[in-house]
Amino acid sequence: GRYNILGADELTLRYNNGPLAAIAVFQQTDATGVSSTGTKMKMNSLGANYTFGAFKVAAGYQTNKAENNTVDRKAFTLGGFYTMGATTLFAQYGENKENVGTYAGQKTKMSAVGVDYALSKMTKLYARYEDVKDNAGILTMASLNGNDGSRNRVRSAVGVQYKF
Repeated sequence: GRYNILGADELTLRYNNGPLAAIAVFQQTDATGVSSTGTKMKMNSLGANYTFGAFKVAAGYQTNKAENNTVDRKAFTLGGFYTMGATTLFAQYGENKENVGTYAGQKTKMSAVGVDYALSKMTKLYARYEDVKDNAGILTMASLNGNDGSRNRVRSAVGVQYKF
């Protein structure tokens, strides 16, 4: 409707059977309401993971495009997980390529490693290390720039997660 400035339509399809799980998400956001200053955004995501024994591999792909051509991004991620008892080790790599604007042709890349330790079904300890090279300017907040003024940074975290 006319006043549905931040409306969204989404269709999600899931498949989960045995060692294979997959998801497809199609989303359109309508920001063209009363003032007509917004634009429609379309985001399509595909993801899957496959478990064999203690190993799990995962992959994802996403496109994000604005109707007025101010946003046009493509991204992918690959990950691997290994579980031994209460401990899960993982490694992940992803890229996001910007296709329009100031950073056209540039990529933001992230690699990560981490470990989870399950204390119970609802509580785990975790540690993470990430290396980000944001050449495409995806993470645009100035506070995220590295000490050298570049868009490269490392992040780490240690914590406890409790699921309600």
